[in-house]
Amino acid sequence: MKLTEKQYKPLLESIEKWRQIERGERPDAGIFNCSLCWSFHSDGCEDCPVRQETGQINCHKTPYMKWVHAAMKHSNDWYYVADTIELIHLAKTERKFLESLLPKRRRS
Repeated sequence: MKLTEKQYKPLLESIEKWRQIERGERPDAGIFNCSLCWSFHSDGCEDCPVRQETGQINCHKTPYMKWVHAAMKHSNDWYYVADTIELIHLAKTERKFLESLLPKRRRS
C-alpha cells in the first residue's frame, strides 16, 4: 500500500500505541486515543489506511473488532487494558495488522 505523509505519521503512532497496549503500558480508548481516528474519523475514515485496506469504516474487518468484543467482557468502560493472555494476543494481532499496512521498505 502506498501511504501519503498525512497517513504515515498517524499509522506509526497507532502501531506504537498497540505496542504499548500489548506490553500493558496503556489502555485502548478507541477513537479517543487513536491517531488514525483523530486524523481520519471526521471524514468517514475516507483517507484512513485501514479503510483503504479493508474497504470498511470504523475498523470493521480488522483484528480490532475481535479485540473490542473480547475487551468488553472485561470492562464496562471504553478504556480497555490488555490484562489477560487473550487480550495481549489480540493487541499483538492488531499491531501486526497495522504494521502490514506500512510500505515494505518502511516496516519497523
